[in-house]
Amino acid sequence: MKVLIATLLLFISNSCQRQDFDKTVDYISRSNNFSGSILLAFNDSIIINNAYGFSDRENKYLNNPNTIFPIASITKLFIKQAILQLEDNQRLSLDDTLSRYCDLIKYADSVTLSDLLYHKSGIPDIHNRVQHFNRPEELQDSISITELFKIINSFDRLEFKPGSQVSYSNSNYLILTYIIEKLTNKPLDTYLKETIFLPYNMTHTGLYKYYSTRNGNTAGFYNRNNSINFVQDFNFTNFWGSGNAYSTTQDLFNYYRNSHKYLKSEISSQLVQHSGYYLGFRSYYKVIPEIGLAAIILSNNGDFNTDLIIYEFIEYVKKNHLKNNNRNATFNKSLIGSYQTIRNGNTTTIEVTYEKNEFRINKTKLFPIGTNKFLMDNNSLTSISFSIKGNNAVELIMNDNGEILIFCKL
Repeated sequence: MKVLIATLLLFISNSCQRQDFDKTVDYISRSNNFSGSILLAFNDSIIINNAYGFSDRENKYLNNPNTIFPIASITKLFIKQAILQLEDNQRLSLDDTLSRYCDLIKYADSVTLSDLLYHKSGIPDIHNRVQHFNRPEELQDSISITELFKIINSFDRLEFKPGSQVSYSNSNYLILTYIIEKLTNKPLDTYLKETIFLPYNMTHTGLYKYYSTRNGNTAGFYNRNNSINFVQDFNFTNFWGSGNAYSTTQDLFNYYRNSHKYLKSEISSQLVQHSGYYLGFRSYYKVIPEIGLAAIILSNNGDFNTDLIIYEFIEYVKKNHLKNNNRNATFNKSLIGSYQTIRNGNTTTIEVTYEKNEFRINKTKLFPIGTNKFLMDNNSLTSISFSIKGNNAVELIMNDNGEILIFCKL
């Protein structure tokens, strides 16, 4: 009887906490003029699947959980997956120089595919450096990839030595798209449909060539000088492979479930987070497969700050699902010590300590989620795992939003 009562009280407590969280998300959404769809899941179960605002204000069409949105740079997750799978199938190597696959970029001999994939190439970002890409009214005509390459080549030099820094550049993924199409001998939209969208049951996902609200697409808007402005029709081939996909929150949830079900962990572990923005639109995708967490936000209000909801969701998960995990944690003394890695040519050292029955990295608490597996108590819930080798050497593997860092214990 005591166990039954305790279980009932726990259920009631969890239900109340869920209701409070639902109210918080609803308040944030309404008070910040959110327009779009939100899907939040924990333990692979959807706990919030809501929509707000209009997809088309003029015709009074409401957003709903099945509304299709441009997802901007979340497109890059599909490109990254395609490149990593081509490498896995020995169609390419990330260590290859770009010149092996494309001689249309003047920096091709000094840049590797890895530099492109992880934004370490130093190639200027034409979408942010050339202003007309941010003016939809000037993007009416179709443009070829070779014409986009001419714009890339118009810059005199790289921004830094390839491999020495990280600097986000859409140009990298325009080039990777060219390589995918060349190696597969298929247009990108066809290839992604065959290899990702159809197998993963993403029936409302594809690539835009031309965006127009006349075709029933969600109308994006933004506020300038206290005036609402709606995004004009424009040609999305200007962002071919770097930001021209469309999807729904449910389709992206299917992407999370199926990519982590069917792909090798070395690939799926790199497909866990990306955000997107284009004038009038915001998108956010984050998953933590170790705890079945998914946060997917698609908005046709370009001014909405998705961090407002993500912060509350992460705090909710910490408070209600992670904070008491230390009670059942197993202490492993061999994990304590200094760890080191080389990142972009620079040495990074971190300290793992054990204080007050908690493991910490540089004073940041770790939540145990499995044997030698943890999440950091930060805004990203960074994934940490330890691998103990046969010679008692210890490696710390950190997944920082898809960037995998391997630290060796000193």
